[in-house]
Amino acid sequence: MSEMNSTLKNLQKLNPTLNIESVFEKSFLEYGNILNLKCQNDLISKLNKDTDIPENGNIYKAFIRE
Repeated sequence: MSEMNSTLKNLQKLNPTLNIESVFEKSFLEYGNILNLKCQNDLISKLNKDTDIPENGNIYKAFIRE
């Protein structure tokens, strides 16, 4: 069993009244996406390329599948 799967099972066991699911479930797509990047440098490059950083406050940019 993977470490993440083990953690999920443990959380589910400790919280039987809550519906705790994996972020890899189809139902999660409504809330976000999992980036499949090989290393941290890939993540940093993607964020630098795709993220606008405002001088003040923040910006919400919804993900739209192309």
